[in-house]
Amino acid sequence: MASPRKRQQIHAYLRRHQIHFAMLQETHLAKSSLEYTKVKWKGQLYGTTFSTYARGVAIWIAPGVPYVTSRVQCDPNGRYVLLEGALDGEPMALASIYTPNSNQWEFLRTLNSNKLNDPEMDTIWGGDFNCVLDTHRDRSIPPLDNTLAKRASLELAEWSSNNRLREIWRTGHPTHREYSFYSPVHKLYTRIDMIFASNDIIPKITTSGYLARTISYHNPLQATLRMGCTHTCIPTWRLQPDALIDPPYHAELAKCLSDYFALNKNTTTARTTEWDAHKVVIRGHCLAASLGVKRMLNRELLEIESKMRKVETEATTSVTSLETLNSLKSDYKEADARLSRHDYRHFKAPQHAEGNRSGKLLAWLVRQPLQSSPIGAIRTHSGEVINAQAGINKSFHTYYRSLYQPTNPPNEQQLSELLSLILQNINIIDSAATLDGPITSEELRLALSQKARGKTPGSDGLPMEYYSSLSAHLLQPLIEVFNEARNRKQLPDSMREALIVVLPKPGRDPLDVKSYRPLSLLNTDCKLLGKILANRLLPYLSDLIHHDQSGFVPGRNTFLNIRRLIRILHSTTETEAVAVALDIEKAFDTLGWEYLIRTLKAFGFQNGFINWIATLYAKPTARVKKGQMISEAFPIAGQADGASENPTYTILFPYTRMML
Repeated sequence: MASPRKRQQIHAYLRRHQIHFAMLQETHLAKSSLEYTKVKWKGQLYGTTFSTYARGVAIWIAPGVPYVTSRVQCDPNGRYVLLEGALDGEPMALASIYTPNSNQWEFLRTLNSNKLNDPEMDTIWGGDFNCVLDTHRDRSIPPLDNTLAKRASLELAEWSSNNRLREIWRTGHPTHREYSFYSPVHKLYTRIDMIFASNDIIPKITTSGYLARTISYHNPLQATLRMGCTHTCIPTWRLQPDALIDPPYHAELAKCLSDYFALNKNTTTARTTEWDAHKVVIRGHCLAASLGVKRMLNRELLEIESKMRKVETEATTSVTSLETLNSLKSDYKEADARLSRHDYRHFKAPQHAEGNRSGKLLAWLVRQPLQSSPIGAIRTHSGEVINAQAGINKSFHTYYRSLYQPTNPPNEQQLSELLSLILQNINIIDSAATLDGPITSEELRLALSQKARGKTPGSDGLPMEYYSSLSAHLLQPLIEVFNEARNRKQLPDSMREALIVVLPKPGRDPLDVKSYRPLSLLNTDCKLLGKILANRLLPYLSDLIHHDQSGFVPGRNTFLNIRRLIRILHSTTETEAVAVALDIEKAFDTLGWEYLIRTLKAFGFQNGFINWIATLYAKPTARVKKGQMISEAFPIAGQADGASENPTYTILFPYTRMML
């Protein structure tokens, strides 16, 4: 794994075989390369290094796997890495081992269950043991009596017995004879790559078998572990913006959109329904176009691997099969090269596009590596600590569903008196034509040019680059959707849904659901409508909002408020004074929209613009995403945090609440 090309091959190999846990040996990685690989590979990667020429082991856990690591032990000599944690709440330890070529028994004596905090924990030990378990069935040539090889086998059997371990493959194939390594020097086939598991885990192993030697001199051992996870994971899809740069791919999408909207142009179907259906069509087309070639190449590689493994078993007894094996290896390299060229655009396009600019690419390369470890436990409102991922997701769902419920409305008489007092000199009736009219193509193009690229989209997976690169086919249908939605006073279902992801706050209690920052991912089309309405309102904000309010108002900055506070503190030397800071929990998330409508009317806004705002936030819903699990949808009362322009018009609400 010392070269980037080899790391890319291994990562692609693991994803092609849908591996969830990978125990790697002889990684030959430098420490800097290991840290870089942690950032590059998705999921969790733990490892130890020795040099770029020898040793090094690692454990990779695929993204979405609910394994929470609590402790990591790494051998400074690059011989083993041991993880302690829990898989969906069930304690389990994982170990990747690379045993020395000689004196294996001395090394094995240092590895035992006593290294674990809980010696009774279920454990899986996998790696290159450099010795066989059975000298008669795991070697093509049995060793002589009283040899070091025979002693190593006896020590390995004793080690597994003392630690209550059983070898997975031999348990499922008690009489079979297969090998995982060929030594051309000794002309000897051996089975030295093994996985040992605790006795309680063995019944959960459904299949096990050796794969073909493709990118290594060893045959990988693959096993299937059946766990008690009852929840269903829903993977989210996202259109890769880099793919839109490819002219043939872009042309295919353009033709698909043109044909779709032309086919539905004169139908009686509502434009909002037609728009939501277009997302399903374009998603299916994108998946077929982007994955068709890759799936074909992956299928070809898997077929070649299957043939190679069959020939490898024959090559142990037939020399003539080696020619067929070499031919299959050549075919495999050619297919792998074609797949690499297909992936090259996606891996290298950002580097070629950014070049030596000081942008996101540079920031991503120099940032501190992060491990995408799932949330291990959460304390419920009753005080119970739960570890199961389904229960954790339900806890977040319950918390945010309760948090986003409508708050009690204020006293009607008091509100009316307050609004009439502080807003008596404000009137913007003359601006009704600018604010109330239908959406135009110029407004949509301006909003599209102002929105930032490279942002994570919502549940539909369509980023801002999709709308900008295919604007010739999307803008007019989207304008019709917006204007029809205002007449119906409700947006399409996809525009009203937010996907909430939670990010841990540093230095907070990880068991408390309040210690996680919710980030709402809104669909891009909803963001564009919000930006258009914000652009309409921006020119009037400075006249509507008192100069003390500096946030979200053009031409104002919070540093003016800070300077004013400092001046007041220094000038009040003879009188007692106190500075009060007020922070409302989830202020924008919990505001009531009926209250906002009342506020807009009090400010003098006409029914046209009020209907636009009411349409934008009519019956909003949200779902919580944690890992690969997505909760059921629930109604929300406030404004999600996913659109940066929303405070532009919602600032009118907290302004009146502040005066109240």
